[in-house]
Amino acid sequence: MSGSRRHPSRLRYLASRVAVLALATFNPMIAQTASQESVGVDEIVVTARKKEESIMEVPVIVQAITPREMQDLHVSEVDAIGQAAPGLQMNTAYTLAGSTVYLRGIGTSGSSNYIDESVALNIDDFTSSSGLLFRQGLLDVSQIEVLKGPQSLFFGKSTTAGLIAIHSADPSSSWDSKANVGYEFNAQEREVDGYISGPITDDLGIRFAAKYDWREGWMTNPNPDNSNHHLPGGQSSAARLTLKYDGAERRLHVKFKGGFTSDTSDNWFGDLSQNICPPGGTATPFYSQYDDCTANRVVGGAPDVLPYNPNLNFNAFNNASFAVATPLPIYRDGVPYEYTDTALGILSISYDITPGLTLSSVTALEWTNGQEAGASPSPGVDLVDVGASDQSQEFSQELRLISNWQDSWFNFMVGALYNPTTRTDKLDLVIVGAGSLAQLGTYNLYTDSNTRLKSETDGVFGQFTLRPNQHWDLSAGVRYTYVEKHFTSMAVFHNYPALFSPGPPGEDIQNVPENLRSVRETAVTPEVTLRYSPNDDVMTFASYKEGYKGPGFNVDLAAPSFNATNVSPFAGERTEGFEGGIKAELFSRQVALTAVGYRYNYRDLQVAVTDVAAHRSITRNGADARVQGIELTTAYSPQHILGLSLNSYINYNKSYYSAFDFAACYSQQTLAEGCVTTATLAYQNLTGRTLSLAPRWVGFLGGSYKLNPTGRYTATLSAGLTYSSSYLAQNSLQPLSYQGSYVLMNFGLHVGPTDGAWEVALLCRDCTNRYYLTEGVDAGAGTGNATTASSLAYIGRPQEILLQVTVHPWRH
Repeated sequence: MSGSRRHPSRLRYLASRVAVLALATFNPMIAQTASQESVGVDEIVVTARKKEESIMEVPVIVQAITPREMQDLHVSEVDAIGQAAPGLQMNTAYTLAGSTVYLRGIGTSGSSNYIDESVALNIDDFTSSSGLLFRQGLLDVSQIEVLKGPQSLFFGKSTTAGLIAIHSADPSSSWDSKANVGYEFNAQEREVDGYISGPITDDLGIRFAAKYDWREGWMTNPNPDNSNHHLPGGQSSAARLTLKYDGAERRLHVKFKGGFTSDTSDNWFGDLSQNICPPGGTATPFYSQYDDCTANRVVGGAPDVLPYNPNLNFNAFNNASFAVATPLPIYRDGVPYEYTDTALGILSISYDITPGLTLSSVTALEWTNGQEAGASPSPGVDLVDVGASDQSQEFSQELRLISNWQDSWFNFMVGALYNPTTRTDKLDLVIVGAGSLAQLGTYNLYTDSNTRLKSETDGVFGQFTLRPNQHWDLSAGVRYTYVEKHFTSMAVFHNYPALFSPGPPGEDIQNVPENLRSVRETAVTPEVTLRYSPNDDVMTFASYKEGYKGPGFNVDLAAPSFNATNVSPFAGERTEGFEGGIKAELFSRQVALTAVGYRYNYRDLQVAVTDVAAHRSITRNGADARVQGIELTTAYSPQHILGLSLNSYINYNKSYYSAFDFAACYSQQTLAEGCVTTATLAYQNLTGRTLSLAPRWVGFLGGSYKLNPTGRYTATLSAGLTYSSSYLAQNSLQPLSYQGSYVLMNFGLHVGPTDGAWEVALLCRDCTNRYYLTEGVDAGAGTGNATTASSLAYIGRPQEILLQVTVHPWRH
């Protein structure tokens, strides 16, 4: 970004970062005197094909994030994974509607309630397409894997762009415990977490982990009369119990994981948005509690909401007026808030029928409940108060029969999935005051919308592998998916039947035709992979894959009634293409190298755009896209410099619309800017344009150096630079959502005894405090001499400086 805030020059940026990295190689002669043995590049085991394989041997484009990397980057929330995996854009600005997750420019806007994710989430072998589950906090995680490209064969629908797999830690073979206390200075955030783990018997282990986090927030509340001066303040807590039984003699393996997460904030998503205005423009009427935003606060300065306007009768940041205007229970006496509670239980069972033949089962039950409320001025009225609640219940049962005959040229996998889900949504709106809506008089309008959506996904899948010799193998598989979604209830109740019809107690589902409130689809997604390994250190592969994401619905929950004009389904999203490359461990495994390429075509891409005429966000098909690029990854751990590890990553990604003739215009887009207006339509042609949130280049350069001169204490220094080229953050490619290229700097210092009994760490994420957009939303017409509308922006969390103290009481 560019703006009024002064930054060091790019040369000074690079020089400072090179200096930090140089520390990683400082005094290598000391390292050579250490007594520990050289091991080269660490082996990383992943489960990208639902079985344990070395990351250098699996024919999948996958990135693994280790616990130490998660600690250094303070990945305490799922959306922070975006900083740990370059090219992955994540935020949770839309709270109850879900998360925004994009990979290579393909993703799902969090503003869409009834849509599956393009990047699915897998937690301990349970895959969910719900964006709400992304809000499950990270607790006691052993590893995170980011699988890139379609993953339908092994993980099912909603993986057209990729999948994020989170593996929580299992019970340890001997008794161990950890207590961790941390303080983050900018958000005044306090963290406490820990675990206790060990064997109960020779076959049964237990692990219990818990976490509590409290923060004031890293943004400033503009209302001086409000006791809460920071956003987003709140607290979160989480706990998980793991039981693992390994009966080797009985050939039975059972694992249960049950956890609960609660996250509460003293704000709602509307408080966190940032206005970006055109030159000479002012804030949009909807956000008129802010003053002139020509300074372009996101681009030009710190991420603080704009100055408080005390002249409004009711103000979103004034708890007292909020409470007077809206005394309903869901608004909690006028205090904005948001909370999400999630419970998840997973039971995994595997039984070795015979040597090399295993039957496995994964049963999961997930429950999510969330609620939020907030307020904002709106055109023509004094205040609009918004309250919402969402509940979802998801059940999943998957069975697999897998062979692993080591000396056979043939192996196979077959399985089936049953996955029903229920989601209930409630939206309350209160409009206060008359404004330009003369027909309301001074009446306060109240509406209450309720919907219930039931979904079911069934699937059968299978794969066989032919291995004629130790160098070649060919795998081919296919998944058949059936998806059904239908609304069982849709109702709106309001207190002004003279203006809106029908009045209470209307059952609006009768006004929506069956074909608009129900949708059914099937999909067949094959996958073929050829792998060649000339020796144990080199592997090459080529794959053809197809992917599928299920259909969804557009539903205007803010409408006074449901009917054929504001409820409509849209079709599923499909992709097909190729990927391949080489993975090699060189120079006695001191160097690990990965070079891969990919090319995928997307059909009926589900794109969320702003319907300016209807003042709402909608999702539509009709777009095709091509995603292609290359990735290069290196890891270097020299045997003659013990304790040194260097890593680099670079991705060139070209993602563009191959066909998108009738995309929605952004508000106030002119003919000269590409918006064609007819008697019934206003559209722009985005064919050939780069997808939003799709930087052409992303990269990472970093390293760590472990200094152990005495053999009793260890100091580890780590540093990293993350780079992103420019991109547009809004789906309609609104020019105001332009994000310039940026570099983020991360740093970590860990000090403690070699046996790990305790450790003190100083961590810095985004040390240069760089602000960057993670989502853009059209905000409506601007004023002044503006010819382009304002844009709302959501930004990634800026600089974090964290001090942590970790103790392992039972470790020796």
